[in-house]
Amino acid sequence: MHLRLAADLVLRSSLALGVSVGVAQVLVDEGVFLHAEASPRVASAEFGVWTGCNDFLATEHVPLAVGQSFGWHIDVPDGRPVVWHEELVLPEAPASWSGAHFVEISDDGRVATTAGVDVPWEGSIEHAWSITEGDPAGEYELRLWIDGRLHERFFFQVE
Repeated sequence: MHLRLAADLVLRSSLALGVSVGVAQVLVDEGVFLHAEASPRVASAEFGVWTGCNDFLATEHVPLAVGQSFGWHIDVPDGRPVVWHEELVLPEAPASWSGAHFVEISDDGRVATTAGVDVPWEGSIEHAWSITEGDPAGEYELRLWIDGRLHERFFFQVE
């Protein structure tokens, strides 16, 4: 009887875990931010641009050049998955939002919100945006949440 009860509990726990993971993935896919219980320790977080050689360069200035990539880079030494959420705030709405399939755009067109779950590769995670035709010049803000907590607010100039 005890063995059957234990097996039943394991089966129910496995089913609950599978359903939880499935629901979590659907919510992340829909752009809903989820709170993670176990936050990995972020050793450092930087904002910057990617150069022509795909090297990350920390900076607060992004050239207003179509195709210029910019974003964040975090070091996560423990290797556990990281749930992240970000909001990119523009000084005014761009001419259009291209490639915004998994991005939620605010009603006024100034804020783009996206989220993801990533496992650090070689101890880090990064996410990039690209300048497109019609993006405004001016001061931008990128708010980055890591495992449910506002981790950084990056302010930068696009010019």
